[in-house]
Amino acid sequence: MNTHRTFPDSVRWRTLGVASTGRGHAFSGEPCQDHHKMASLLNGDLVVIVADGAGSAEYSDEGARVASETCLALIAEQSHARPLSEQDYQKIFVATARSVANYARSFQLSPRDFATTLNVLHVTQHGTYNASIGDSGCLIQTDTNELKLLAEPFKGRYANETAFLSRRMVEKYFSFGSTTEAIKGFIAATDGIFDLLYQQDRINVESASALIECLRKQDPLRAQQELETFFQSQTLARFTRDDLTLVVGHSTTKGC
Repeated sequence: MNTHRTFPDSVRWRTLGVASTGRGHAFSGEPCQDHHKMASLLNGDLVVIVADGAGSAEYSDEGARVASETCLALIAEQSHARPLSEQDYQKIFVATARSVANYARSFQLSPRDFATTLNVLHVTQHGTYNASIGDSGCLIQTDTNELKLLAEPFKGRYANETAFLSRRMVEKYFSFGSTTEAIKGFIAATDGIFDLLYQQDRINVESASALIECLRKQDPLRAQQELETFFQSQTLARFTRDDLTLVVGHSTTKGC
């Protein structure tokens, strides 16, 4: 693996995570089944995780939570001494799937009841890495303002078909991408939002750039209010009834 440093030793990030129960779940009285985590590690890395619990799984909100927390802990532990490879991330996903399955069995329940997708964006001094199982996604923004997709989201043959976190699905459908370019912004989102940003293998540059600029140009509280208003808009309501989770970030470090 190329281990030369492409970023400053310390990059500061402004991040904002917003989640909302989808209209479908709101009408049925079900909770939001998404979960997200953001963490700055001791070595200066930034980790962003979004997980989308399966609508058909009774405890998928718990599955998304356990998967996010387990995956974050494993990345923090294993990336402390050295950069991680694609194989390392895949093994972490398998270990995370095992943890969710064990959690389910501790309640004498089937792991299928805790089904969830999992998407990880890991920004390090050596590059940026995106690992994924399922249809959530991440976009990164380079220094030249170009938006790029690193890991392809899973799209099945049928509408709403996706891959959920399990050893078998990770071995078959694990998606990974990376770049050594310095980045200055990113978006991570579950499919309710990401399907709007990435359609027919093309990035919706106008919408994605607007979301990053929403945070870049104003304080986080005002940006959060604007994003929450967007989540409740009729435009988005016509597009999806899914739960909505969005994490957006931009670098505040000059020269990065």
